[in-house]
Amino acid sequence: MQIRKEESDGEPFKYYVHKGRGINVSPHWHQGIEINYLISDDDLEFRENGKTTHYHQGDMWVTNSRVVHEAHLVSEDRWLELGLIIDYGFLKKIYPQISEHKFVVNNITNLSHPNDYRKLQEYLRELYQLTIIPEKTIELKMTGIVYLILAILIQDFTKRVPRIDESANENLVDSVTVQINNRFREPITGLKLAKEFNTSLTTLNRQFNKNISMSVGKYITMIRLLNAQKKLLNGNQTVEYIAIDCGFSNSKTFINSFKNWKHVTPFRYRKMYK
Repeated sequence: MQIRKEESDGEPFKYYVHKGRGINVSPHWHQGIEINYLISDDDLEFRENGKTTHYHQGDMWVTNSRVVHEAHLVSEDRWLELGLIIDYGFLKKIYPQISEHKFVVNNITNLSHPNDYRKLQEYLRELYQLTIIPEKTIELKMTGIVYLILAILIQDFTKRVPRIDESANENLVDSVTVQINNRFREPITGLKLAKEFNTSLTTLNRQFNKNISMSVGKYITMIRLLNAQKKLLNGNQTVEYIAIDCGFSNSKTFINSFKNWKHVTPFRYRKMYK
């Protein structure tokens, strides 16, 4: 199992509506920013680079460019969520400083900008209504609302981040991730991969952080955990076997890493979801 990179189709933005029963969105990332709004009354478990946040009805949040994220909802009730993905190139044209900033919007930022947060919720509800009541001018109206959303986000929900002079080398990161995806069972490390690609570990980590907001070591661990998760749910191998088969040095290291990720042990996770 790999962490997917979703490619842009060149459109300024695209929207989607998630609905159904339960959700299990595997880790992925994209260059564009993603805006989400939870419409149904649920407890959605959302993870960014391994950090878990729980969202509920009416909450909205933004996932920044190149941040690995995933979502899980274990519920028999029907759920509903609206999502927007804003193309990074389009965003950079209207806000050239985007590379020096990140958006900070989650279920607690409404405390500092309550009126603007409510306005964002209102615009997202309008977008959702447009998806269920087709109109001839739907694309034009959506575009107008997206501009209004971005104006508020840029004005009140951005935070300056340290500037890294080194430009993003996507080809290097893509090549290294292919090696990790194919060789995660081996005792590979960030240092070993850096030597193989004739670069330093510092440079490789900078490139990984710039492209997908995590170090190369963390990416290796995440790929191993994703494959271990799949084996836990789809097979009957022992935890000890899965640990070694997925590249962990021993079962203790695997159990600790898995617990930090899912907040339960592999034994408990298998019992809960298999």
